[in-house]
Amino acid sequence: MQLKNNKKIPLVVSAAVTAIVSLSHAENSTDTIEINHEYYSESDDRIDVKYTMIDFKKDFGTDWSFAASFSVDEITGGTPIWDSISAPSPCTDESGNYVCDDPEQRPGNLIGSPQADLSDFTYRNIEMVDKRYAGNASLTYRTTPERNEWAIGFAYSEEDDFKSTELSAGYLHYLDEMKNSSLSFGVSKQKNESYFYFDEEWMDMDITSIEVAYTQIFTPKTLGKIAFFRTWQEGALTNPYQTVIRRVNITEDEQGAAPIYRYYRAREIRPDKKNISGIALSLISELHDDWKLHVGYRLYKDDWDILSHTLDFKAYYSVTENLTIVPNIRYYNQSRANFYKGHKENDFIFSEREGYATSDERLGDFDSLTYAVGVEYTISDKWDANIHIAKQKTSYDLKSYWISAGVKYAF
Repeated sequence: MQLKNNKKIPLVVSAAVTAIVSLSHAENSTDTIEINHEYYSESDDRIDVKYTMIDFKKDFGTDWSFAASFSVDEITGGTPIWDSISAPSPCTDESGNYVCDDPEQRPGNLIGSPQADLSDFTYRNIEMVDKRYAGNASLTYRTTPERNEWAIGFAYSEEDDFKSTELSAGYLHYLDEMKNSSLSFGVSKQKNESYFYFDEEWMDMDITSIEVAYTQIFTPKTLGKIAFFRTWQEGALTNPYQTVIRRVNITEDEQGAAPIYRYYRAREIRPDKKNISGIALSLISELHDDWKLHVGYRLYKDDWDILSHTLDFKAYYSVTENLTIVPNIRYYNQSRANFYKGHKENDFIFSEREGYATSDERLGDFDSLTYAVGVEYTISDKWDANIHIAKQKTSYDLKSYWISAGVKYAF
């Protein structure tokens, strides 16, 4: 099961580029090693994920910084797709693996035998088990005496049916001697491979991302940032697991014959290109000695007609010198892709002439609201601990919960 889209709101700019941009003002960072574990669960017996990460940061003098992390995801549960009642899961073996290993029996994108009506089809979960291993590293250099920053990064992740390799680079340039304003630039190139069981072959998908950001320190207690991003995706963007229902006229080639329709399960088909543009705004302010507020907004637009808005509010409240409470609320809204039909809609059937087609709810129009709260505690000069819990509800009746806990050691 490909984990690249699991959990939370999809990210536009790649993780490596984001990490590079966030390395600004890292000159005062300390050497740390951090371990975090997260458990994520969806309602309706969908996906459960156990996630463990080890993160390492090290400064070499004042000019060089190195960061690396390694993580493991374990996924169980099911993902919802259109299935057949009379011949359930023809592409699933006894272990629950999706293995459509006889494409000659299923010509084109059609799956299974034709049905005269829709009573044989149901939208339900297909079980899966998978594990992902991922790692990334970045190296930052600060020039003398300007203290501008150059950074390079590398990331790799692997699952049974998905592999991803990414290279990235970034540059941070201060615009004044006091370092109150800066420009940053980031670029990444990602090479992905997905295994398509219907075709029994690996297919490529490439992602190129760029980001340009301006950061301004307005006062000693207030900082703002504006970032513009652009992403180009090309290749096998179709999800190998997702299916739709298609209606086929079996008398179409018979001149003058009345149409006779049959219904098939079929593979979803997405365009092989997607261009993404967007803007992200953020503001960090210390409202009081005990209160710090982070506010963010992101606008996302792609050429599949998806337009999304994200509003994010996070606060840090210092209860004591060692104890901090971190409440967080996030609202997300998006419009649907122009080739999406939801399984609950009156018109959820695609004709054989409609090329692009998906019933994946993540490409539909929906909104979601996330509530989270965290507790961060400084145990000593060397040790910090944290725990965060969150709940998210989407308008297509999916609820998800996650809890994470970690410790950080400074050396």
